[in-house]
Amino acid sequence: WSGRTFVVMKNLFADVPSGAAIYDLKGSFSRRCAEEKKGTLMLDNNFRGTRVFLKDKDHLRLDFFVTRDVEMLTRLKLVDYSLLFVVSDKPFKRALRAVVVRGGRRFDLYVRFDIVDVLLRHDKLKILEHYWKRKGASSTSRKKYAGRFLRFFHQHFRPLFSERFQTSTDDYEEKTKKMVNRCREKNAKDKS
Repeated sequence: WSGRTFVVMKNLFADVPSGAAIYDLKGSFSRRCAEEKKGTLMLDNNFRGTRVFLKDKDHLRLDFFVTRDVEMLTRLKLVDYSLLFVVSDKPFKRALRAVVVRGGRRFDLYVRFDIVDVLLRHDKLKILEHYWKRKGASSTSRKKYAGRFLRFFHQHFRPLFSERFQTSTDDYEEKTKKMVNRCREKNAKDKS
């Protein structure tokens, strides 16, 4: 057991209502699509096209803590962390009220955020993986990873006052739109 580190964390799902949607968000589009069915942990491409508007003070706090945590994780040379996002129509512990806009429809829901998967260092092995893959979500440098993660966060999670200025929930680059559409088409086929 020498040289091993163990981390014990609280069960993040203990108080989540059944039927809640849970997303593991990294800010990547490559291989980030899951089958959309009840109880499935969904990924970035399942989430794209969604905007979450929080009360201004809640958004300010969340933005402060997410940005600060990402800066710390970058300094510690950690990558592959995710934003665990839980959304439900029922209230639950530590949940915030939010307006969620998806597919042009507006929903008043309860949401919660946690940063998870923070134990993977960007070291020589990750650099080797980068050259082996040539590109990919987890093989990017820690600074690029942090930048991508924060861009995704700021694009999708916004203060409530900005909802009235939101013109589109599909404002992605062409390459990303193709990946998202492929994900949605696959899920539409699976449902039929």
